[in-house]
Amino acid sequence: ATVHAASGTYEGVKYDLTGGVLTIEKGNASSVSNAPAGSMGSNEMYSYSGWKRNSSEVTKIVIKDGVTDIAKMAFSGMPNLTAVEIADSVKKIGDDAFYNDPLLTDVELGNSTESIGREAFMYCTELADIDLPTSIRWVGVNAFKETAIFNAQSESDYIIVDSVLLGTNKYSFYAEDPCVIPEGITCIADEAFVDVVISG
Repeated sequence: ATVHAASGTYEGVKYDLTGGVLTIEKGNASSVSNAPAGSMGSNEMYSYSGWKRNSSEVTKIVIKDGVTDIAKMAFSGMPNLTAVEIADSVKKIGDDAFYNDPLLTDVELGNSTESIGREAFMYCTELADIDLPTSIRWVGVNAFKETAIFNAQSESDYIIVDSVLLGTNKYSFYAEDPCVIPEGITCIADEAFVDVVISG
């Protein structure tokens, strides 16, 4: 079997995988892609890049202070990942960042997270709870689709986590049954009402 390095650098971060725990910390700016120090860069992360070659070994991810963003598909398809800790310095979680991590149950977001990309946690089927900080300003389409969070609210008119409205289970709203955004909502996810008929 091919043995891949369990530590190294990727864009503007450093990583180390020891005992199932993948630690990501601020590195130096990339002279190749111009990614700033602490950034994973703006490109999609492929299966042969960095730590993704060891995806099946990862059970926990710790993203340390100084890291600013999580790249697209950075931690997708990790079959044994159960827990993620994200530092306050991380402001952006990229598209599909944790897509299809079926055993993921524990996610601690930092207090400065501003955006969560499209399908970021889609198909994390065991994810039943997450605390979304008040710093959230944008949530991409289907960010939490096919998670236990979404499925647990299947009988509700609106799917809500903290102050973020993720979607609706209704197919239509009319004058006698209007769409009324619940009090306290500070962010509505992208395409939360896509294909819903709103009339009257």
